[in-house]
Amino acid sequence: MLEGGSFPATSWSLLEGLRTQSPENFRAGMDTLCRRYWKPIFCYVRARWAKNVEDARDIVQDFFLRILEANSLDQYDRNRGSLRRYLKVLLGGFVAHQHRAG
Repeated sequence: MLEGGSFPATSWSLLEGLRTQSPENFRAGMDTLCRRYWKPIFCYVRARWAKNVEDARDIVQDFFLRILEANSLDQYDRNRGSLRRYLKVLLGGFVAHQHRAG
């Protein structure tokens, strides 16, 4: 992992709130989640797939848009693994799909 790119501790109340809140609170919660995880995911993309800064930024922005549009966080089950692992699996699938799409 690149310096400054460690994943933050999971805020369970934030995740639960994303599932049960009003649209305004959902948007604020997603903003918080994106601010906390943007840099670690960016660093992970750069290290894992050897992407330059611009390409990594585009991937991360598109990835967050995708998990928002697909309500991917609704499918997360903390009993099956860490949020970090879940996001990495989603990201791996996303990057693979982007690569195939070309």
